[in-house]
Amino acid sequence: MTPLVEGRDNRPGPCPTTKALTEQLSALSELERDVLAALAVVGDTALSPAQIEKLVGVADARQAVAELERRGLLQRDQDDRVAAAPGLRDRLSKLWNLADTGDRLIQQLISIAEDGRLSVDDLDAVLGISEWACRLGRFEQLLRLVHAVQTTIDVVHRTQKWIEILGYAREAARSLDDVKAQAWVEAELRRVSRLPGTRISRVVPRTSVQSWILRVVVPVALVGAGFGLATVLDSGTPVEVGATTVTAPPRTVRLGGTTVTAAGTTVTVPPTTLTVPGTTVTVPDVTTVTVTVTTLPNPVR
Repeated sequence: MTPLVEGRDNRPGPCPTTKALTEQLSALSELERDVLAALAVVGDTALSPAQIEKLVGVADARQAVAELERRGLLQRDQDDRVAAAPGLRDRLSKLWNLADTGDRLIQQLISIAEDGRLSVDDLDAVLGISEWACRLGRFEQLLRLVHAVQTTIDVVHRTQKWIEILGYAREAARSLDDVKAQAWVEAELRRVSRLPGTRISRVVPRTSVQSWILRVVVPVALVGAGFGLATVLDSGTPVEVGATTVTAPPRTVRLGGTTVTAAGTTVTVPPTTLTVPGTTVTVPDVTTVTVTVTTLPNPVR
């Protein structure tokens, strides 16, 4: 049996086999299983013991957290919060019914928010649950949670987390084709963008788009030949994306010479260097920017 790392450091330990992991899980107490399942649902989000207790609904989870950490199932960050070990959520989802756990947790958070017991520190848990709900398609519950949070706490001191949560809410509203909810999310994003020191540079959920690729398309039309040549260049350079603006850096494209025969006449177009200037465009929502430039050579005499 492959042992799990013991102790409290954050170095990744040996990856246990499925049999070894099953044996480790079978030795856990009911509370330890509940805590581990909750942290697996929220994924990469690290929570404090107090947040875990509120989320799971228990008075004291410190001993359970310590035991799970001792077994190498949790890792601790620099702020003394814990998260599930990397890759554990995917493995647990094959052994446990994490969907049921997630459903219970989102209802728990909704109840806490509606009862006025939610604090700004609980936005960490809200963010983790929002990511889970969006990924599993729990869109109605997600929107209900975000509404409850917005009416309960002031998000000024956790603006960036609130922006990420709103990104999940916007995806949920669009998936439901809920125009009213979409309008509310956009209005809330505009509101928080006006808060001092706030810069919305990315409101797309982590589950949607991980990088931005610029595509420059240059079609070339040859007069009298009825021939078109398109060159597509992909750049791995990320594009700076704001809430509604995209800035594309300039690109220089080298077009090779082309020979075309039409109606008994041979035409040679010499190589051409084309510079596409930097462009800023305003769009409602975008994942790819396309800049189109058309060049026309002098007519053949």
